Amino acid sequence: IFTTGNYTKVMPVTRFEDRILEPGPVYRLARKLYWDFAHG
Repeated sequence: IFTTGNYTKVMPVTRFEDRILEPGPVYRLARKLYWDFAHG
């Protein structure tokens, strides 16, 4: 699970209600693609 926005760009959701979540492969790919596009 991840969020996007102008200020945070691509950020993982690390907590949902009482659950602690780890950033997963979809988040890592989305972040990489965004940063490659933004800084390329």
